Amino acid sequence: MVRKLAFATLLATFLLAPGARAAPPPQATNGVDPPPAAEPLLPFQTTPEIRQVGARFGHYPGGPKEKADAIVRFIFHDEDGLAFEYRRHPTLTAAEAFEQRAGNCLTLVNLFIALARSAGLDAYPVEVSDFVLFHRQGNTVVRSTHVVGGIGDPGPAWGKQWTVDFLPDRPKAYRSLTRISDRRHASLYYNSVAVEAMLEGDEDAADRAFRQSLALDDRAPEPLSNYGVFARRLGDPEAAEERLQAAIARSPSFLPALTNLAALYRAIGQPERAAEYERRALEAKNQNPYYLVGVALRRLEAGSLNEAHDLLVRARRIDRNIPEIYLVLGRLDLAKGHPAAAQRNFEVARRRSAELSLEFQEGLDRKIERLLMVASTN
Repeated sequence: MVRKLAFATLLATFLLAPGARAAPPPQATNGVDPPPAAEPLLPFQTTPEIRQVGARFGHYPGGPKEKADAIVRFIFHDEDGLAFEYRRHPTLTAAEAFEQRAGNCLTLVNLFIALARSAGLDAYPVEVSDFVLFHRQGNTVVRSTHVVGGIGDPGPAWGKQWTVDFLPDRPKAYRSLTRISDRRHASLYYNSVAVEAMLEGDEDAADRAFRQSLALDDRAPEPLSNYGVFARRLGDPEAAEERLQAAIARSPSFLPALTNLAALYRAIGQPERAAEYERRALEAKNQNPYYLVGVALRRLEAGSLNEAHDLLVRARRIDRNIPEIYLVLGRLDLAKGHPAAAQRNFEVARRRSAELSLEFQEGLDRKIERLLMVASTN
């Protein structure tokens, strides 16, 4: 049985779809294989200050659990601790987190591992493969998987292992935990840094971080898939296809690569190949509710109303708070000749968008008004 020590971590963000912006002029890319790069730093490398604090906890009374609890209290609560503040961006190394006393969930894992190892604990990253979240960042949908800090001996049934989980206020019932190597964790870290840089428009930093991620783990599908999205954003569909296909070769059911490749083939006028990868994406686990909504909309526009409805129900089971689900349900109601039901779904869509940006809310209102206007003239 896995024992939880504290709450608080989300891992690297894995991009699912390119943002809705015009692509810059094509630039030269290097296909799948990045050129040699300097050996990247591990994100939980220590500093003299971290080692000094960690050594103090090494003398703390009790066993590994008590020492780890003390480290978590130091990070968040102790008067002489860090008073750490959560920030979604950016993803930082342990050294940067210790200095800035702020960061996101993956940053906190880096900091915990650095302090715990300095205390003499056997601390390591643990990947949770059955916990996936999706969120919108601007015009882009981001898929986040989960990494936690682990201590102790997992054993054949994880009977003597504890996890430090920096993801607050989320119900968690993990079933699939895997201790990963430092290099795998570092590859995920640089992948996360690369995605952040890409979304911020810093193309040089994004390219550099993607290369670092692949230098650490060239078999990982995550950075290859995202590097493919990056190539498409730079206006290079050939490199995008090569990298996305390479990601699928490494992990045939990797959802982000499947969905991005389907979108790429649709954009470059290859609908048969797009349909093939769309079908494979719909069969994959850990479905992306935003992708299901997009497919449902295409089914609706093609006249397959029952199939569109079933896809929207699937999306709603995953996340009931996505406004687009109810927007498309309203469109479906209008197509079936049920304007009152459509109005109810449109109102739900408006409520679900209340915490999103004003720009998103205004765009949603314009779409609803256009739909109602068209329906009233038919």
